[in-house]
Amino acid sequence: SRIARAGTHLVHCPTSNLKLSSGIADVWSMRRAGINVSLGADGAACNNTLDIFQEMRLAGLLATYLHGPGTLSSADILDMATRGGARALGWERDIGSLEAGKRADIVVLRLDRPHTLPADGATLADRIVYSGRASDVEHVIVAGQLLVENGRLVHGDWSSLAAEASQARAAVMQRAVLPTP
Repeated sequence: SRIARAGTHLVHCPTSNLKLSSGIADVWSMRRAGINVSLGADGAACNNTLDIFQEMRLAGLLATYLHGPGTLSSADILDMATRGGARALGWERDIGSLEAGKRADIVVLRLDRPHTLPADGATLADRIVYSGRASDVEHVIVAGQLLVENGRLVHGDWSSLAAEASQARAAVMQRAVLPTP
């Protein structure tokens, strides 16, 4: 396809597309055409949770709705959320997978909770994509530094982080050129 030949990457934001009634992206056909598709959340105004676990699950369910069961495997969807995102950012040499020479960006999940069980017959990717939740994140390591341990921020707290985010948003909004009505 022209999109694939141009090296264009697409970000699939299923919750946003549904919330805004923008339609259902045919991710299976896009990937089949050689287009790199990653997953995203589009922003708080059109996706209230910004939860990649919800986006993965919904991406799989929508592909099943459009083309039937098994169209996109859980491994395909997990790839979109990890390697696909790294490729879209142009950072695939540094992030997106656990490999020697790449940054040590790791998320450790608890998959022993009732909503992730029973696990018999399910692959790890199935459990992450269809059962995983943001609340299952136990540890987060970025560039080898532990940022979340046992579900809690190692440095700072959520209130401080929220205040910083609000200040950063205000600074961006001041710099933004907004059209006058």
